[in-house]
Amino acid sequence: MKDEITVSEIKKHLKSSFDVILKDITGSTNTDAKNLALGGAREGTVVISKAQTAGRGRMNRKFFSPDDSGVYMSLVLRPETGGEKSLLITTAAAVSVSLSLDKIFGIDTKIKWVNDIYYNNKKVCGILAESVFAGDDSFCVLGIGINVYPPENGFPDDIRNKAGYLTQSFRGNLKNRIIAETLETFIGIYENIEAKEFLSIYRDKNMLSGKIVEVPSKGKAKVIDVDDEFHLVIEFEDKTTASLMTGEVIINL
Repeated sequence: MKDEITVSEIKKHLKSSFDVILKDITGSTNTDAKNLALGGAREGTVVISKAQTAGRGRMNRKFFSPDDSGVYMSLVLRPETGGEKSLLITTAAAVSVSLSLDKIFGIDTKIKWVNDIYYNNKKVCGILAESVFAGDDSFCVLGIGINVYPPENGFPDDIRNKAGYLTQSFRGNLKNRIIAETLETFIGIYENIEAKEFLSIYRDKNMLSGKIVEVPSKGKAKVIDVDDEFHLVIEFEDKTTASLMTGEVIINL
């Protein structure tokens, strides 16, 4: 059974106004969305592809994007404060994806700071928000990649132990529902994003809270909390504390 992505089915589940562009295959939906935004595309333009050949995540890592198994989309945003909202956008996206997947599948997904979504201790979604400043123009492109089904030939060796998927049971119209639900949930948060009303949900879904993690080049630390600016508060073995603004931490699951 095929779970085909179609513009018409996505729009059946949308209440807000989005310009939906669907491709069979592309290099990167983030690159496509950037080019559209540079050409004047409005906020709410979303590029979706059934597969990517050059999908990427944070820190220039590749994002495995095979045909038929996932949802790969990028949304053009034009926040009034430009790139200053980047961290708010990426954390709001994490909450939006997590809530949407929980609703559709009846599960309890978690967020690994900053913006990875985990289910059954496996990463099922990566998020990449990129701010662009071009002369007088500024915008943000929000990329979301979700592993819905297991890839036909399995995950590559370098991610096999940490990558996961949401279901093995193919269902018609599932990916369309995931796309629409995620977009609707995100835009509902985005419209009042500076109020940070989603912070409490982010904290509740923080899978690192109370865990021992490895901070690259700094050693082991215990995660205390996420502060009001979405920075990760950690305590090292010598009882000194730090607040991480960017980067990543490593946890053995």
